[in-house]
Amino acid sequence: MMIKSNEKGMALLVTLVLSFVALGFIAAILYLLNTSTSGSGATKRYSMALETAKGVSDYVVEKILSDDLKCSGSSCDSGESIDIDIAPPDHNVNAKMLSDPKKVTLSGVDYTIYSIRVEAENNKTNDKAIIEFVYRTY
Repeated sequence: MMIKSNEKGMALLVTLVLSFVALGFIAAILYLLNTSTSGSGATKRYSMALETAKGVSDYVVEKILSDDLKCSGSSCDSGESIDIDIAPPDHNVNAKMLSDPKKVTLSGVDYTIYSIRVEAENNKTNDKAIIEFVYRTY
């Protein structure tokens, strides 16, 4: 006696399995595309805050070199906020003296050393960049 096999539903089953596998791949690709787009936007916003902080740092150095660095209209001491006349409208910017300017003499040359902290924060996204630097003049 011969047993008949019934394979009528096998093509439907294989088609459904392959369709679900393809749907999974498409969903994964869409997820990765969406994630990379939001990641690059966050990087751009942080880059804007960082560039603002760098620009303010350059501004502070120019004020030091022109001997026009002011904190609340007078000379700066440790912990005081530096008067900043420039800032983009969508960023909060703060520059602060970390310590009093130090006057030192090395090899007969007089130097003044400044330590400064610059913070720039994007008002819309709260991305923040902080730069601390030491600058020496003679």
